[in-house]
Amino acid sequence: MAGSWSAACRKSPHDPSVEYAGDSILFDQHGQQPVLQDVKQSSNGSSQIALGENMETRSLLRNSLVSLAAAAMFAFVSTAAMAQTADSEEISRLLTQAKSHAVLVADDASQLQSFVNSTDSWVSHSAKLSQMVEHVNALGVVNKGLADLRPQGSPWQQIAIDRVDPLLRDVAAQLTATIKHLKTHQSQIHMGPYRDLVQATHDYASRTAEMISDFVEYDRAKSRVEALERKLELPTTVSGE
Repeated sequence: MAGSWSAACRKSPHDPSVEYAGDSILFDQHGQQPVLQDVKQSSNGSSQIALGENMETRSLLRNSLVSLAAAAMFAFVSTAAMAQTADSEEISRLLTQAKSHAVLVADDASQLQSFVNSTDSWVSHSAKLSQMVEHVNALGVVNKGLADLRPQGSPWQQIAIDRVDPLLRDVAAQLTATIKHLKTHQSQIHMGPYRDLVQATHDYASRTAEMISDFVEYDRAKSRVEALERKLELPTTVSGE
């Protein structure tokens, strides 16, 4: 019987697993520069603010230069921000692909859960887990593509990528635990420990599919709103807000 398991789940020389690629989230910090005040010592020893036409001229010039520099910096940051907030069509396409794979994984988990309450042998469980591995691995490939494209995504797309990745890791870890248990307890598929593992696998898979589906629906809804804004010549909403 062990030979049947190996034939059903032969995906790699080791236990079935998913490859992932993570990405660090970078953030910026902003500070303020202290304002300095010129003071000169008077002849009687008391301190007073240096006044006069030269001082006022220098102060006005300095304030003007600071204002111009601030305006230029604001314009540069605003332009860069607008360029970075545009949605990536490739990321949207990959999220749609990820949804399709995630739904298949969730369906596999639901069918596996139904097996626990049936008279099917452990071989049926093995075959369904093997199929689930294939779908999780396919989702892992798409996840790798999303991680690679993350810097090109709009803020909401980057959030989507950051949230989906840990969920997918949880699905893979739970699936691996379920497979290992079945390999060593083939006659206990109707007992509590295996039932709990199958239930947890189902919960992780369903949560992942729901999360990705919600992001895809958000993308489509946002696209419809932006199309209406263009049609009605309304101000365009900033992407990701």
